[in-house]
Amino acid sequence: MFSHWESGWGLDFVHLLEGTRGPLGDVLAQVLHFCGESLFFMLVLSIIYWAIDRKLGSHLIIALAASFALGTLLKTQFHAPRPVDVDPILISPLWVQEGYGFPSNHVLLAVAIWGLLAIQLKKRWLHAAFVFYVLAQMWGRVYSGVHFLHDVIGGLLFGTIALWLFLVAKEWLALRWKLWSGRTQLALIISSSLLSFIVLAPNEEASAVVGLWLGCGLGIFLSEQWPGSDTAGSFRQRLIRVCLGLLLLVSFFYLSRSLFDTISQNNSPFASILRLIRYALTTILGLAILPRCFAWLNLAQSAGDDRATIR
Repeated sequence: MFSHWESGWGLDFVHLLEGTRGPLGDVLAQVLHFCGESLFFMLVLSIIYWAIDRKLGSHLIIALAASFALGTLLKTQFHAPRPVDVDPILISPLWVQEGYGFPSNHVLLAVAIWGLLAIQLKKRWLHAAFVFYVLAQMWGRVYSGVHFLHDVIGGLLFGTIALWLFLVAKEWLALRWKLWSGRTQLALIISSSLLSFIVLAPNEEASAVVGLWLGCGLGIFLSEQWPGSDTAGSFRQRLIRVCLGLLLLVSFFYLSRSLFDTISQNNSPFASILRLIRYALTTILGLAILPRCFAWLNLAQSAGDDRATIR
């Protein structure tokens, strides 16, 4: 479908940006790459959810799960190569990037997640920062040699669609969610996760997507059943919540990866299932279990009616 964009001038454009590489550009591209990775989203969204605005944090986490699923589904449909797959001799990516190329998930998530943040906060300077960040991500993905120009344009397009859909549908979904019984909510969460796992190829990225979606649904469900905590409190309380929470969350994420990798012993299907479980448990820990612990430790007030859901 993109054969001309993946050869000829499309490949020439990647070569052109590669020719502008230097120490400063390489560092900036690495930083931008990290800003689209799981750890970065874990750090930033946890801070928002625990210490700034619970409702905004839940919006961003749900949008992350849905947008990540959309990008991964599109990748499995288009099966588009990356520049190094087309020209392994002349293309020298700054790092090894697995998976298909179109669309760029880094750009798609940048538009969907940080566009939502900019719109929700209604700050003009944040709108300008959002536009600059998206353009920087588009540049960084091509500069680093891991994407073609049409990959990042596709990420921009589908990220905009995902953002628009979420803004249009979130109030309707919130109303429907409140009307459903707990059993219906659980059935919908589990069935949609199972369907996603069947539809998406059980590779590393798809397993992470399904685990994130399952954990997001169950985490929000549990946070509505348990008395959690709100984001109010002194600066000291918020700081302790963030530091303690991130220490536990990140430690669990990486220690469980080491444990599950040892258990799976390179058995690909089993490894995919364990990866799904790891992402699900990490998300549940951040959304439901740690906020409950903060309340127990008197690091936050009881959330009361301020539940972690879309409303």
